[in-house]
Amino acid sequence: ISILVSLLVLHNKVLAQEALTTEQWREDLNILATEMPTRHLDLFHTQSKESFEKAVQSLHANIPNMQSHEVIVELAKIANAVGDGHSGIRFGDRAINFKRVPLRLHWLDDGVFVKAAPKTLEEVIGAELVEVGKEPVATALQKLSPLIAKDNDQGLKFSLPILMTMPKVLHALKISISSSEATFTFLKNDRKITKTLEIQSMPAQSGEDNEWVDARDSSENPTPFWLRNTDKRFAYIFDDATKTAYIQINSIRNSDDESLPAFANRVFADIDTRETDRLVIDIRRNGGGNNYLTRPVIKEIIQRPNLERAGVLFCIIGARTFSAAQNFTNRLENWTHVTFVSEPTSQKVNLFGDNQRFQLPNSGITVRASYLWWQDMDPR
Repeated sequence: ISILVSLLVLHNKVLAQEALTTEQWREDLNILATEMPTRHLDLFHTQSKESFEKAVQSLHANIPNMQSHEVIVELAKIANAVGDGHSGIRFGDRAINFKRVPLRLHWLDDGVFVKAAPKTLEEVIGAELVEVGKEPVATALQKLSPLIAKDNDQGLKFSLPILMTMPKVLHALKISISSSEATFTFLKNDRKITKTLEIQSMPAQSGEDNEWVDARDSSENPTPFWLRNTDKRFAYIFDDATKTAYIQINSIRNSDDESLPAFANRVFADIDTRETDRLVIDIRRNGGGNNYLTRPVIKEIIQRPNLERAGVLFCIIGARTFSAAQNFTNRLENWTHVTFVSEPTSQKVNLFGDNQRFQLPNSGITVRASYLWWQDMDPR
């Protein structure tokens, strides 16, 4: 009952945002501007106090001429300028609830591509996105970047393709002329395809909806290990052909039926019974969790000299490796002879984390402010 009541309250907050007065939005802005410096350990570690106050004053003056979604985008821009990925406003906040157009985009080194879409848009799957609204993709990405709370530019790679599918965000930044639909131009097989797409409800994963198609669906190759257990917090596969022990940790949290330490104990007990040429720890999809759960995993590794060796121990990281997963990365680097593979992480090695949260009273939007400094690595 309490969950249903909470969801109802959030739903009403979202509806009520359209009717908020200038003074109500200004009250929310004032609370954000007052509480963030108080709650954050060092709000001005990257941005200056002057730039923060100037942005607040500018929004305060402009609110009377803005629609609610435009105010929200500017609030996020102020809150997310802190310079650490644990602080600010997230567009996944239920009180914001900006709906998306039916595209799943992926940002690769050579462009932004359509990873998945409904069957009705099958012709653009695998296509490169070249224009959003009135802007080239590179310009759109540049305009969207200030809306992401991040430690480094890797933090943009996962989040920006999601924001690019939110018409309200695109409209607020004057990338698109409508807040309920957006026009996208794709390039596939040297042919340009333009589609105007309306917002709709999205499945949590493209594979959960039979009406969606993924770019991998046409592949004749078997599903790689790292995509076989994306719905699990951790998983283990032993590949007999290559004598590889593959451990995927998607979250530094216990699952409902097994703790992470118990999982590690069970897995390494099995590895001890096998002839193992390499150990791979995959945390490229890991956004963090509970730092204190990583120690037992590290202990299992370093207690096995046959595995804890250069050329045998590997860790796969990526742009989604963040927070407690970064601490895990640091500890592997400090205490083992690991070789890291793939993209850089989206977190600094020494980081602000463990945010306090407070809610803006009128809009219901949650703001985060980091209050701890994690220093795993040499301070220099």
